[in-house]
Amino acid sequence: MMRDQRDYAPALCALGVVDAALGNKEDAVREGQRAVELLPVSKSAIESAMLTQYLAVIYAWTGDKDRAIERLAEVAKLPGSHLSYGHLRLHPFWDPLRGDPRFEAIVASLAPK
Repeated sequence: MMRDQRDYAPALCALGVVDAALGNKEDAVREGQRAVELLPVSKSAIESAMLTQYLAVIYAWTGDKDRAIERLAEVAKLPGSHLSYGHLRLHPFWDPLRGDPRFEAIVASLAPK
């Protein structure tokens, strides 16, 4: 599928997550960034928020905490985001960021009031 649709952002992003899990840092980051570029918020707020969230996962899994947290903070403010307090608090995707005060501040900002 990727051979036929090289610019299909969701598949490209999924490939980036797989590459991050496999330790292919450069490929993962390149694929995740390209996916976000292909589908900006101006084209689709909901899909763009999801792709940006997964780009944050890619950054977290490849050891780039600063960029992971930057992207996560961005997603937390997007109206199309499905990011939630429970997801950040409990999902193992975010384990590499736990304990970082910036991450914990994002989690706290999404806590139920």
